[in-house]
Amino acid sequence: MYMKHVLVIGGGKIGSAVGETIRNVGHSVEWWDRDPSRCTGMGSLEERVAVADIIFLCIHSWVIRETLERIRHVLRVETPVVVVAKGFEQGTGKTVDHVFSEVLPDHMFAFFGGPMVAPEIAQGKYAFGAIATSHDHVYQTMMSLVAGSRVRLQRIDDVRGAVLAGVLKNVYAIGLGMLDELGMGSNARGWYATKVVEEMGRIIEVCGGVRETAYSIAGMGDFIATGMSEDSRHRNEGRNIAKGEKPLVCEGVISAPVVVSLLGETDSFPLVYTIAQVVEGRLDSIVDILATS
Repeated sequence: MYMKHVLVIGGGKIGSAVGETIRNVGHSVEWWDRDPSRCTGMGSLEERVAVADIIFLCIHSWVIRETLERIRHVLRVETPVVVVAKGFEQGTGKTVDHVFSEVLPDHMFAFFGGPMVAPEIAQGKYAFGAIATSHDHVYQTMMSLVAGSRVRLQRIDDVRGAVLAGVLKNVYAIGLGMLDELGMGSNARGWYATKVVEEMGRIIEVCGGVRETAYSIAGMGDFIATGMSEDSRHRNEGRNIAKGEKPLVCEGVISAPVVVSLLGETDSFPLVYTIAQVVEGRLDSIVDILATS
């Protein structure tokens, strides 16, 4: 097996978990982060990008553009970039696939989603990644990187739909956390999950993806993992909001009102609209959505 040189940009939980998994099966992995304590290896970001065989962007969606702009002149055309970010660019409302196509239109892109709860990956438990890409080479490279690990990959051709599903699952996970904190029970949880997948599919279709992607591991699979895991930041954020705490900055909180603004007409998408209202402080509780269902 040819040992690949992997660069992970972003040393947070998911960046650490993905990188360690790849390193444990025999590849060379380095991390770069704005926080020097999370960095390994030597050299500037540009120097590391120039020699990498594949790059993972495990950073927030709102810094994707500036990072791509910084590395574009040293990134080799044969080096794929895999983006894990699941949110919108602030100010433009553009998803990561759109930002990438604007900054690096000639480079190979993949979106990495699916049920990939970082602490479970770090513990060596099974994880199931969705690789959304139009490039066969990128998918084959990803398969070789995780061969021998407990990460299982599935390719999804609908890049647009997978990216949108990644954004939406964070928003909906906040809602599920709210319901759990309010003690709504398993019946409400089951109703909510069913409505989430149906609404997610319609939003994906309206925004240019394939509706069925909502039923894949990039959609329903990722939502279930994020919405029900005790380790999920977005589920816990929903619980905290339901306690009356002020929402913190995270991709789901930022994304909820952006989704509503993109959709315009909101009556057809009551779940995401209700969550956005609660996040913005215009509605007291998500329970209202149960009363009017």
